[in-house]
Amino acid sequence: MLTKLKTKIESFVENQANEEHFIKAFGKLERIGSIVSANIRGYKQEGSMSTFHHIYHFCSHIWFIIVVARSVTLIVSDDPEDSLYLGDFFSSTKGKNFLHANIIVYYLLFFSSRAALHIADSRKPQLSFQFFNTIKLNGLSTARKFLTSKHEYTWRFYSYIALQFFFIVIPIVAVSLFVLSAIFALENPALYKSIYHFIWYFFWILIVTGPLGANIFTLFWSYTHTMTLSNYLFLAFTSVDHIGARILKKMDSGQTANNLDLIREFIRRQNSLLNLLKAINSDAAPTMWTGYLISCFLADFNLFLGLFIDGGSPVMNIICFALACTAFSNLLLLHLSGIAINNTIAEIREKNFSIQARGVKVLPESIALWINSTQERFENGETGFSCCHIFILTQSSFLFSVLENSGILMMFVANFKKS
Repeated sequence: MLTKLKTKIESFVENQANEEHFIKAFGKLERIGSIVSANIRGYKQEGSMSTFHHIYHFCSHIWFIIVVARSVTLIVSDDPEDSLYLGDFFSSTKGKNFLHANIIVYYLLFFSSRAALHIADSRKPQLSFQFFNTIKLNGLSTARKFLTSKHEYTWRFYSYIALQFFFIVIPIVAVSLFVLSAIFALENPALYKSIYHFIWYFFWILIVTGPLGANIFTLFWSYTHTMTLSNYLFLAFTSVDHIGARILKKMDSGQTANNLDLIREFIRRQNSLLNLLKAINSDAAPTMWTGYLISCFLADFNLFLGLFIDGGSPVMNIICFALACTAFSNLLLLHLSGIAINNTIAEIREKNFSIQARGVKVLPESIALWINSTQERFENGETGFSCCHIFILTQSSFLFSVLENSGILMMFVANFKKS
């Protein structure tokens, strides 16, 4: 039975994630990114932005000002007219000022991620995206250079899942945010006073949740790139590690002199992958920290809403809990992929030391210097996948992440009780 299931899964992957479909999926991802990301960043990797893109980019900044001003007004004002005209979804919910204050923090986190993009990314091309452009133009020929056939299949399988998650699940998440806001509005008695009240509330639901959905798309667009590349790097470094194991096995049997070409290939692949890793870390640094905070905040806030806020509807609690589980599971996957890369790189470093020690009198000077320079790259900080320095560096950082999120959740609960 298990054999048949495995065969069916492999057949499905071969049909759905073959090279042709794979390239089309990446092309679709990049087209979405060129629209959404360019509008939000205010620039494009290639070519110039259209008038529509500039208008959209300008309006996205105005949106932040409007929604923050709306939340601040609803906190400081007790006028029922303000609650109507500004569509206060939380007006009939206990602790509404606390909820609005947390939404302001959420908006500011998103805005800070945009500011980081403007400051850091607009002055340089995003090097890691060249990897996807190469796949789009030349297929998988470049990617195959660093993967075995088995690892290539695994990478296509995981990438297929990541892409389908972005194309299918993320729209559901965006719609869920709209439904969540609508449920808060539907539970408000003021909604049913007149058609006038009804129109105002749903006008603000569209104003608030529409651009928010676009922000969610942008966040997960970057996340999809990061996860796809992290899976590729893990499998590519694993292939390199296997080469190192073969080299050590041959050196133990006294075949060092006949093994120099394999050693050169071992070091060359390490440096090529380190270049890609450096590009990813460089691109991710300005935004990954705020992206991590946004994800934690979104996860903890939705978990808090699902567990402690009585909106009068079990659907609201279910949606909040589902959104929290989605955010936490993605953070966990990011952590595990980073740990896997770091552990594999540590094993490769050990093999470099072993090759140096065993070939100290045999290796040519050029190869010895090449190994030394590669080891220096590791020593100078290129130690692994560092999309967040306190989140993915060691196994113990997972405990720090759990403690952080527990602290954020308890902060929500404690301050909500006070309000």
